[in-house]
Amino acid sequence: MSTVGSGRVSLARRDGDGKSVELHEAQFETPDGFQFWNTVRFIRMGALDPTVIREPRRLAVARFYRDGPATLELTDRGRIVQARAWGPGAELALSAAHQMLGLHDPGVTDFGHPRLNAMLRPVMGTRLSRMPSIAQELPCHVLQQQIAWRDAARTWKQLTGAHGQPAPGPFKLQLPLSFEQLKRLPTHDYQKAGVIQNRIPTLREIGRLGPRIDAWLAESPAHYLKRIQTLPHLGPWTANHALAVAMGEPDVLVPRDYALPHTVCWALKGTPRGTDREMAEVLRPFAGQRWRIVRLLWALNISAPRRGPRLASPHTRR
Repeated sequence: MSTVGSGRVSLARRDGDGKSVELHEAQFETPDGFQFWNTVRFIRMGALDPTVIREPRRLAVARFYRDGPATLELTDRGRIVQARAWGPGAELALSAAHQMLGLHDPGVTDFGHPRLNAMLRPVMGTRLSRMPSIAQELPCHVLQQQIAWRDAARTWKQLTGAHGQPAPGPFKLQLPLSFEQLKRLPTHDYQKAGVIQNRIPTLREIGRLGPRIDAWLAESPAHYLKRIQTLPHLGPWTANHALAVAMGEPDVLVPRDYALPHTVCWALKGTPRGTDREMAEVLRPFAGQRWRIVRLLWALNISAPRRGPRLASPHTRR
């Protein structure tokens, strides 16, 4: 969809430090049936994520861009999403808003399977959001490796809350750690935030490589997957999870996930438990859109029934 209006206005708005900041604005048309909440709901890393404010019709995200940091606010106003941005990277943030809203994604309304179409129809207005930089999103996925999601979210909150810089704009958000911070943060600061020891070299290597990781993905998803898995303690789950959740690649399969095979097999086969192989088999007819189907199942809040006492489940998004 097109940008229907844009402008750049200096306003006497104050950021968290009381400084006057320049506001950049744009508006985006949305397609019929567009579902703002379902599209952006997984951008936030937990309710206490210091880098994101997420409400049913509003999202504010603090990130770094090539020109510097920026806060981007997106407000759903029906057929229009209003975008406002503050900070040195504000113009690039507005440019990134189109993909963050999933408006580059044409969506799918027919999967060639009547029962699946009927199941997913209520959430087919969900688009696949794409963040500006996979390198910036990787750290929160690294933190989710092999631990309960809520524990990873708590670590993200503690790490970013303690060391993230104040974000531009009026919302008192904090930026994620910069690449330089990831590379140089002392071990004891990582440990104090709850980062598992063998994740620290991974985070430092992400900091060292920085934008080169984005260049790998720009070449192709396959090239990114090959190169990123040469990093220490970064395997196929993390590589594919970031590619799917943060970048919205429509055909990604996330292997070795605790919950996804159960969810997919329950929704599509009616069996409460599944394996990676069974998940791949049931999604085979939908090659090209396999992650999209998973993402729409998430939008429906479908999950397999539990067996036995509730356990801390790693690799589960909330």
